[in-house]
Amino acid sequence: MLYSLKNLLVPTEENQKEPFLLSFRIFVILLALGIAMIFLPFSMSQYQLAMLIAPLSFGAEDLIQLTNEARINVGLSTLKENNLLTKAADAKVADMITKGYFAHTSPDNKTPFDFIRETGYNYYAAGENLALDFVSVQDVQNALMESSSHRANILNKLYTDIGVAVVSGVYQNHSATFVVEYFGMPLKNKTQPSKTTTTSTKNLPKLPVSLPQASTTVLGEQDSTKTPAVENGPQISNSTFGITARYFSFGLIFLLIVSFVLSMLRKGKITPVLITRTLMLLIIFGYIGFYGIAKANFSTITPVSFFGVNQSLE
Repeated sequence: MLYSLKNLLVPTEENQKEPFLLSFRIFVILLALGIAMIFLPFSMSQYQLAMLIAPLSFGAEDLIQLTNEARINVGLSTLKENNLLTKAADAKVADMITKGYFAHTSPDNKTPFDFIRETGYNYYAAGENLALDFVSVQDVQNALMESSSHRANILNKLYTDIGVAVVSGVYQNHSATFVVEYFGMPLKNKTQPSKTTTTSTKNLPKLPVSLPQASTTVLGEQDSTKTPAVENGPQISNSTFGITARYFSFGLIFLLIVSFVLSMLRKGKITPVLITRTLMLLIIFGYIGFYGIAKANFSTITPVSFFGVNQSLE
């Protein structure tokens, strides 16, 4: 092994006074590797590496389980899966994929409550969480729980039911995983209100103080002119792969410098071509080492939430 390492870094008679690390063959391999590491993430700026391998690695039941675990941890009752809410979540995903949007309100002004009502689910309180492009179920749950508005939906003590849809589709010309969570509390009295011009809310039960107020304002919705107001998902440059690439680059730079210095001291083949090759590799891997392998902005990997109380019912 020492013999091989010596020929890799030191000019010897066996390697014809040119260390293998500085040879043309190794140069071509490292050049291709470096260019791929720098530019490949840009060409797939809307993807995460793991999604290329397993674009749909979790399902609705996984999210429901984590949601109930989070509720149990704070002393709340678990949510039961409701077929009507699941149907509403499926319809919302299909609508987003078909119309190419990621928001609570559709391009034709359809709200989360509209999707719920269409299934026949008669609710007092209802809410929606959306997420896009997460690789694993734990990533989704962590992002939702770290955001106050999304956590408020998950830990809302009013809710008794849940419906979740996890579907692969296409968003902005790339493969994406859509997640829709619908939460609800059914209205015990199924009687619909009379058609009047005014709405009475005096008989509505009071909301717990800790709950968010009823609102038609979308919390955390993305605006193309602003920075997303809620947490972004994992980025390639902060992943284990990205960190490993940076360490690899710094290690390679060190070996290249050592090999070049030893070649000079031992009167190896120091030609203009060899100097150029070495400088190119130092620049490429120096860039990767200091700046990382990707500058892609995963702004679409953002959960958004919505909560409201049906005040049109008595």
